[in-house]
Amino acid sequence: MRKGLTTLLTLILCLIICLFAFASCDDGEKTDDTTKAPEESTTETIPSGEPDDSTVPDSTANTSVETTPSDTTENTPSDTTENTPSDTTENTPSDTTENTPDNPDSQPSTGSEGLEYKLNSDKVSYTVIGIGTCNDKALIIPTTYNDFPVTIIGEAAFLDCEGLMSVTISDNITSIEAEAFKSCTSLSSVSIGKNVTSIGNYAFRFCNITSITIPDRVTSIGSYAFAWCSNLRSIKLSSSLTEIGDYAFQQCQKLTSITLPEGLLRISSSCFSC
Repeated sequence: MRKGLTTLLTLILCLIICLFAFASCDDGEKTDDTTKAPEESTTETIPSGEPDDSTVPDSTANTSVETTPSDTTENTPSDTTENTPSDTTENTPSDTTENTPDNPDSQPSTGSEGLEYKLNSDKVSYTVIGIGTCNDKALIIPTTYNDFPVTIIGEAAFLDCEGLMSVTISDNITSIEAEAFKSCTSLSSVSIGKNVTSIGNYAFRFCNITSITIPDRVTSIGSYAFAWCSNLRSIKLSSSLTEIGDYAFQQCQKLTSITLPEGLLRISSSCFSC
């Protein structure tokens, strides 16, 4: 009897233990399920968020790459190509062309080239003052220089120019100053412009002139102006001439006759001395 009771108690105890164990296993499974569920939810949420985050930077990166080269390529070369050559090509030649006439070394528009000049005090006319680099044997005094008239042949401008054979003096010249052509020993032909009013002292002394006409506007001939022009044979004086200086025609031994104008006021007794 006792033995049977003991066995029964043992069975009941084993049954309780089994039930408890079963209950524990069931709770463990539920705990696992509960734990796994959030893990799966977390696992699904994280991957879905990562592609979105990675896409945004890629888009930003792409935009940056496209915009930067585009601005550089379109703007920088365009400004350089259009502006720099255009300014250089248009302005430099234009300035050079416009300023050249003001260059004091520029040559006269007509007549012999290479002569030397100086600007007169009136600032609007020139005096020819020297032969310069001119090698002409038949000299032509220009009418203008730097767009201004040449009005005076300066003192001793062509002194001792022994190579000169003829001279043409333009109508712009109003005065032939002292010694202008003195000792031009080969000078045989002289054409004086119609607006000359005075011929200075020694202007043509020791020249080889054979004949000459003094224009009607000349009022005075200086001392020794034609002295020692030993081949001078004929001369026509100005109708406006009022004064002939001392020894103006000294030693002009081949000059046989001369007609003096009516308005002549002063003439030296030595004017034609030989």
